[in-house]
Amino acid sequence: MGGRVQRSQHGAIYHRQRDRDPVAVPAETIELAGDRLGWPVSPEESIGASDDRVQCFENGIVTRRSGKLEMWLRPDPAAAPPA
Repeated sequence: MGGRVQRSQHGAIYHRQRDRDPVAVPAETIELAGDRLGWPVSPEESIGASDDRVQCFENGIVTRRSGKLEMWLRPDPAAAPPA
């Protein structure tokens, strides 16, 4: 499924298809994750009453806690060791 990306110095706006709203991704998140997370599926959102934030992507999430960004990739089922 295709889409468009409009980049700026502050991040990018991802627009996938007509029936979905565009999603903004901060520049810091793009620098951390590159293309490894795939397309964003939600905007960056607050976690509780703090300044902490989370943003969901096709292949994982990015959290911002106490100003520190962390990327959490979804495990690849094909890479799992045999049972």
